[in-house]
Amino acid sequence: MSNYNYIDLRETPLLPAEKTQRLKGKHYLITGATGGLGSVLAIQLAQQGAVVVALARSNKKLDALYDRIMAAGGTEPLMVGMDLLTATPDQYDAFVYSLQQSIPRLDGVVHCAAHFGGLAPLISHDLQDWGKTIQVNLNAPCLITQALLPWLREANPQNMAANAPVVQFMMDCTPAPKAYWGAYSVAKHGLLGFAQVLAAEEDGLQVQVVQCPAMITKLYLEAYPSGNRAITANTVAAHIAQTLF
Repeated sequence: MSNYNYIDLRETPLLPAEKTQRLKGKHYLITGATGGLGSVLAIQLAQQGAVVVALARSNKKLDALYDRIMAAGGTEPLMVGMDLLTATPDQYDAFVYSLQQSIPRLDGVVHCAAHFGGLAPLISHDLQDWGKTIQVNLNAPCLITQALLPWLREANPQNMAANAPVVQFMMDCTPAPKAYWGAYSVAKHGLLGFAQVLAAEEDGLQVQVVQCPAMITKLYLEAYPSGNRAITANTVAAHIAQTLF
């Protein structure tokens, strides 16, 4: 599929953040925008001229992110408070309708939202956390993307590659499932399948799966408290930003 791209940043020389306004006039939705990767990506895109729609659960953290973006000289963002654990399809539809009233088009979606309950063997995996992990890491990005599809199609009615909105999914666990990663690994590999189906059905989209290297975020430190061999989220965000157009 020419519109599907698996980007393995573990094997790609990482780039410094751009200082140009090359994304001026573009509009990108970032879920999990107040997290370790989502927040620095939001700042970098805004610094490059894009209008960032920052979606996250905590309004307090969104307010802090807004201040960071403005202090960094970024384009003023739109902030959206939504809990992906409890959001319903009707809420997603209402969110899309509200977004259409606020911006002229959507050039891309970057799914950074994640929940990680810790490493555990399947035999003793907490079932409540299993459901929470699948909901936030798999169901939510699928449902948000589904709600956005009619609008994303309108942005590229002729299926021209140069005009194609980008839908990105983050992979931050190994391509081959490993023991003790439980629901998190199941959700991420389900998301990989969803991305491939999406690309096969939607010729007018550029679908990207980004395999992230180990990076210093709260999630990574929960799995590997020592933080060995991890790089900063700023470095990873700089490369992700350059995959957008």
